[in-house]
Amino acid sequence: MSSSSPDDSYANNDLDWPTTEDRIADLIRRQESWSQALVAVAQLTADSIPGADGAGIALMNGRAVERRAASSNFAFDVDTIQYEIGEGPCLTAIADGRTTTSGRL
Repeated sequence: MSSSSPDDSYANNDLDWPTTEDRIADLIRRQESWSQALVAVAQLTADSIPGADGAGIALMNGRAVERRAASSNFAFDVDTIQYEIGEGPCLTAIADGRTTTSGRL
């Protein structure tokens, strides 16, 4: 397990997985660290959403948002900008408690 990225078979939507949870659990088990697992989940998420350029994972620690993983440098850069300016799709999702998307950036 030396790679932090999921293998290409996870991006293939033709696979017959019992549940999304099983797919994610298997992906996490194959990683060497929690950080690698979060990156793999972010990559799987981005690959699973048609038209997505990336995905990020952030956790709430009290009122603070802690960035934990991104599927790509682009996703990391976009997250950095939104946390610096205090607005963006991730912060909106946290504030509203719902999934959000953004247009082309």
